[in-house]
Formats: sequence, C-alpha cells, structure tokens
Amino acid sequence: MTNQIQIAPLKKDFQRLIDFDRLHTSSKIVVFVSKSDTRKGTLNYKGIEESLKKLREYCELAKIQINMQVIDMESKDSFLEVILDFARALLIDYQTDHRYLLNLGNESFSMSIALLQAAQLVQNLNDMDFEYFITEEIDGIEKVFQKKIYKSFGSLISEPVSLDLLNCVDEGMNLEAMKKILKISIGSISNHLKHLKNIGLIEAKGHERNLTDLGMLVKRVLLLSK
Repeated sequence: MTNQIQIAPLKKDFQRLIDFDRLHTSSKIVVFVSKSDTRKGTLNYKGIEESLKKLREYCELAKIQINMQVIDMESKDSFLEVILDFARALLIDYQTDHRYLLNLGNESFSMSIALLQAAQLVQNLNDMDFEYFITEEIDGIEKVFQKKIYKSFGSLISEPVSLDLLNCVDEGMNLEAMKKILKISIGSISNHLKHLKNIGLIEAKGHERNLTDLGMLVKRVLLLSK
C-alpha cells in the first residue's frame, strides 16, 4: 500500500492540517515552519508552539509520524535561495513508493509559494509525484481542499541537462578532460556549457567554471533519478 505524506507550511492554523488528514489519511506529516517564528519573544512564537503541541497530540492519537523542518525565510539574499532550501528539504527522505500531498494555505502565503515552486522544480527534474491542494474557506468556517494541477515547466529547459557534464564542471575539469569523459567534440561541449550558463546552472569566470546553488540542486535531483 502506498504511504501518503502530507507536507504543509504552518503558522497558527494547525486545524487546517488535521482537517486535511481526515480527508486524506496520512502516515506522516511534514511541517515547515519559519525560523523566525521559533525564536522566543517573537510575535508568532507562542502561536507556533501551541500549534505544534496540538498537532503532535493529534498525531500521537492517530499514530502518525510528524517531522518538523525549520526554514530560514529572512536571511537569504534572494527568494531563489529560500526555494532551494525547500527543495533540499523535500529531497531528504523522498521515496518513490510514497504519495506526497502538498497542503498549501494562505495563512503562510510566502512559505506556500516557495514550497510550491520547490516541488515543481524537483518534480520537473525527477520522476517524483507531488499533488497540490489549496485551502479554501466557505463562510470563514468550512475548509475545502481542491486538488490543483500545475502545468510542467520542463519545456523551459530546451535540451536535457547532462549529469555527466555537471559532474565534470563540479570537478573542475578543463575542456580536454571533459572531451575524454563525454566522448563529444570540444565545440559541442562549449555549446552545452553556454546553455547551462544561460539557464543559471553554472557560472564562469575566464576558464574557471563552477556550479551555482541551483546547479548543485539539479545535480542532486538527477543523481536521485538514476
């Protein structure tokens, strides 16, 4: 039987996660909370602590595993870095025989957007199955979870990304060394490298090339799909 994993950001609305589980029974709930909300004395600290307490009590009674992931939403230089952190977290314990249900709510809008983008990134680079559900309220009380289908953006990558080429860049190889590994011409390698640079997977300074954070993540995702 396929295990269902609920993945959700959390502020104070722990009941949203419980209601969702009653509709889509889970064997595990992965909760994302913002690092700033875990600091004592901050505006949301008491609300987060109380929500986690109630959620843990529910999970204990329902015999559901619960895993909390803390995401730093504030000290990053860009929103892309936040998305990459979410993507890394999604990859930590992914298993192909599990069904992953993303419970996205408007209470923690920025976290929901980052989680959605991270899941789409991972899904489009690997054979991973995420399903997306959006919380909707009726008369401010009843919550309806409607499944949403998001179009793949894989077509934005105009050619397949070579794991072998990413490995070559990561190991600091020059073009001659890459030619021996990849068995293609230096001209073709240069074109592929230019493509990887254009889509933000590598950065180049003179003859020195390095994987970007996004490139490192793509490499990790591709490794998982082998």
